[in-house]
Amino acid sequence: MRKSLWKGLVRPGGSNYPLSNNILDEMLRVLEDTGRRYSEVTDLIYNLPSVLGRIDDIGIVTKQQALSLGAVGMTARTCGILRDIRKTHPFQYYKNYPVRPVIIETGDVLARCMERNLEVRESMIIIRELIEIWRQKIKDIRKPDYAYYLKPNCFAISMVEGWRGEICHLAITDNNGNIAHYKVKDPSLHNWMALALAVRNQEISDFPVCNKSFNLSYCGNDL
Repeated sequence: MRKSLWKGLVRPGGSNYPLSNNILDEMLRVLEDTGRRYSEVTDLIYNLPSVLGRIDDIGIVTKQQALSLGAVGMTARTCGILRDIRKTHPFQYYKNYPVRPVIIETGDVLARCMERNLEVRESMIIIRELIEIWRQKIKDIRKPDYAYYLKPNCFAISMVEGWRGEICHLAITDNNGNIAHYKVKDPSLHNWMALALAVRNQEISDFPVCNKSFNLSYCGNDL
């Protein structure tokens, strides 16, 4: 269970499960198989008139509405807003790697469905490119630093782009460097109001497709 949840995979200073060429070969094999099957399904879905007729021009959120409510991630990008932490607030290797956010402007259910489709394809490209870069680099694989201590009396903010949008972590340490308070702000916190706007003046039967097109977290934890 521990490995399936990736707990302990990355720790301060390094990892107990470093990458290797064998692991990367298996990643590429799985990616090739999954990508092929995913493309077969999505190509079929987005060529069916019955599907397109059900989601096109349904549950529209405008660019101005998305800006006013602070929409993030996919919800923002389907309204024509470039909001991707990897691009707007690049961190670590993303400072040197050109991320290409998918931007769609119609803001409807079709846009949110197509955003996922295109982002999955773009993600597969990114994974392949990063694997190739890693293979060519000199490896400096380190073990975790188990004696690592947090700095006392600090307030730290960290943001990363999750598949729904930005995930923000906030930590406060006390005089001894122990965590006194920790808060995770998930993207669904911003985007629930977008769903409320999308279903206004819509038929009751449109609610399920609108709801699932956002696919927000009911428990409010998008880790």
